[in-house]
Amino acid sequence: MPSANGSPVYTTGIGKPLVTVCIPTYNGQAFLRECMDSVLSQTFTDFEIVVVDDHSSDSTVEILEEYRTRDPRIRVSKNPRNLGLVGNWNRCVELAHGEWIKFVFQDDLVSPTCLEKLVSACGTGFPMAVCRRNIIFDAETEVLQPVYRKYLDTYTIENVFPGATEISAERFREDVLDYLDWNFIGEPNTVLLRKDIFLRYGPFHPRLIQLCDYEYWIRVAIHTGFIYVPETLATFRIHRNASSVITGTLQGSRKDLIDKVLLWNELVFNPLYTPLRVAASERRPPFDFMESLARRMGEIRAIVDHGAAGDEDGEKGFRSDWEDILRWYPSLRVVPTGRFSSYLRKIKARFFP
Repeated sequence: MPSANGSPVYTTGIGKPLVTVCIPTYNGQAFLRECMDSVLSQTFTDFEIVVVDDHSSDSTVEILEEYRTRDPRIRVSKNPRNLGLVGNWNRCVELAHGEWIKFVFQDDLVSPTCLEKLVSACGTGFPMAVCRRNIIFDAETEVLQPVYRKYLDTYTIENVFPGATEISAERFREDVLDYLDWNFIGEPNTVLLRKDIFLRYGPFHPRLIQLCDYEYWIRVAIHTGFIYVPETLATFRIHRNASSVITGTLQGSRKDLIDKVLLWNELVFNPLYTPLRVAASERRPPFDFMESLARRMGEIRAIVDHGAAGDEDGEKGFRSDWEDILRWYPSLRVVPTGRFSSYLRKIKARFFP
């Protein structure tokens, strides 16, 4: 069946949708209608929408029920308790029936041809497709605008892989080593994934707050590569109630330090990252993942050691978070930060002048 612009619309032909659009929601009434309308306006029609609400207290569920009665492709599931950001993402994937997964968040938008062009691009054999995205900055987000503008102007797929649309796993492993602290791929609303990827490489990391998407893109792409569609097909909205703003301001130290330690812990110890560790060892000079992890551990230990003598709530909260991480990931207890004593002194001077 042709789409509105004459391109083919694909179908599985077996009674299941080809694509599941996953929309995790939590108190999303402000922009939810715009989001739903953008998904329902797709030129590609062989999809279902799975919305999983994470125990909202506003009118999110009522809005979803209104849409569900209007379109049979929409399924709404309500969590009996709050699973948190990443827990709800993973629940969406569990409920999906489609062969492909496309996330769209409650405050984001997709262009009418987004699904059509990403699905078509994956006809080349890649299990992962990524498009360019725009960012809307709403009022009261000035503090984050300089950071996110770097992702529009500097840390982009087009700058990392100039002129390329088909990025092999080998090339990705080589080049991502220079960008491990910068999510140049983008948020989940820019990505289309085969559902079986989650069986092969696991779910989103349950302990990460801000780097949960980027860690997953790295984990997958070092094995599969991806295809890039150099068109702006998705829009990411930054507003004062967005999860990115809340975690970026209220949990800044958690995001900047603990999240990065968890990411590097995966790079050092997770068997799925073996191909990336091999690529790092083949560099001249070799790229030392353990040293990078130790440096980040040093930053945290400097803060925890200093905070042990104080009684500020922020220090206690950070220390408690870190103790939880050590219980979940005991391997971090043996990371050899001692050989970086001079570096630790510099870190303490930076944080506690």
